[in-house]
Amino acid sequence: MEAARKECRIELDRELEAEFKDSSQPHIVLADHLVRSIQHLQLLRHEFEVLFIYLPRRWNPGFVGGS
Repeated sequence: MEAARKECRIELDRELEAEFKDSSQPHIVLADHLVRSIQHLQLLRHEFEVLFIYLPRRWNPGFVGGS
């Protein structure tokens, strides 16, 4: 495997964690950030074959949401 070009790499910034703490619905915050990032990568889809998403454990508040 070969790493994708820099333009195909997205790191969610530290502001996301601050938004988690300030939000009553952290799962919505995380989902919004992930969807926008994936939509951006969709424009570069011809540049890579595999999308790897790493979700650190510290983002646990965003893994569970209300129904």
